[in-house]
Amino acid sequence: MRGDYMFELERMTWQEADEAMKSADYVIVPVGSHEQHSHHLELQNDIGLTYEVAKKIVEKAKSSLRILVAPRVPYGLSEHHMHFPGTITLSPETFIGLINDICSSLARHGARNIVLLNGHGGNDHALWVAATELQRKLSCNILVIDWWRFTRDLEAKEARSEFWGHACEIETSMAMYLLPETVRTDRITRPFVRTPEISLKPKGYDERIQPNPTKYFEDYTNTGSVGDPTKASKELGERLIETSVDRILYVLSKFLEKSK
Repeated sequence: MRGDYMFELERMTWQEADEAMKSADYVIVPVGSHEQHSHHLELQNDIGLTYEVAKKIVEKAKSSLRILVAPRVPYGLSEHHMHFPGTITLSPETFIGLINDICSSLARHGARNIVLLNGHGGNDHALWVAATELQRKLSCNILVIDWWRFTRDLEAKEARSEFWGHACEIETSMAMYLLPETVRTDRITRPFVRTPEISLKPKGYDERIQPNPTKYFEDYTNTGSVGDPTKASKELGERLIETSVDRILYVLSKFLEKSK
């Protein structure tokens, strides 16, 4: 097998895939969205970041874990962004069915542990529904990992914004680090946010106890951002991403130990 193809399932032949699937500790399925990210980030930002995070996980784990990365799932649940042109959304039924079929296919070919690496908050609940159903019918483990939730403590300490949520200081910093060529730095502006009290991410706030109102982004932001992207920096993005990758690797290593 060619070394530069070692972890990308889509670039393997079926014979290479057969060998790799049987020996892999994990198969990562990057899941994201195709939706507006204000004036300065691309529509593919969620899946672009998630795929780069997956590659970093593979790189850091290569001496201890065998990890494959499946093709990206670039669409998710983005109805709340549909006011903004270019956004593409799936229905919950279509999305859950897609995840079901992908994981079922991987399991049939020998995947033992499938990681749904999620980069879009709108996918959360549907992914858990899909994973719960899959866990009952498949002979492999299904893990849902929202990689961007692994650094909430660091964000609370280091972010300079009063609040954040979308195409903000946090997400823009991550893009500056992982996808610098995609950031329109000359278009970064501070948005007018009509109702910051429901942006849901003030410093130190525990998301698990928050109210969760149904929200459409055009109702409270004029640019598509929630938060202040003018405070973003590549340095913050690097600290957040590298910390998230390290913590995810710890979880994957511990899970593998306990599941043997």
